[in-house]
Amino acid sequence: MLKDALKIWILTRLAYEGFGIIRGHEEFGINVINNPKSPYHGTVPIPPILDHQLDTVGINEMIRLKDNVLKALKARIQKRRESQWYEVFLTIFVLLHNLEYIARKQYSYTKRHESTVR
Repeated sequence: MLKDALKIWILTRLAYEGFGIIRGHEEFGINVINNPKSPYHGTVPIPPILDHQLDTVGINEMIRLKDNVLKALKARIQKRRESQWYEVFLTIFVLLHNLEYIARKQYSYTKRHESTVR
């Protein structure tokens, strides 16, 4: 249960932080982003279609993991065994921390784009 919650935590960060090509001798003809205002400044982004595919795979995996975590969490809470409280606490903590991270990222995104709407 906790292991699956941590996997969700990792997949969320991969989806929000994005992927880039490690700079080496092959960058597939993609230029480095030199715009200081871009969140991708100084990186070589992966092609948008590949980014979308990776996000889709990650989101589908998060949905599967979420179902597993919620079922296991519900079962352990209903058993009311003291020996399982710590794992329940840690799992809930990881999920709430992840929710806070998502909310912070969404707030940052809306602030960055609020000038584009009236």
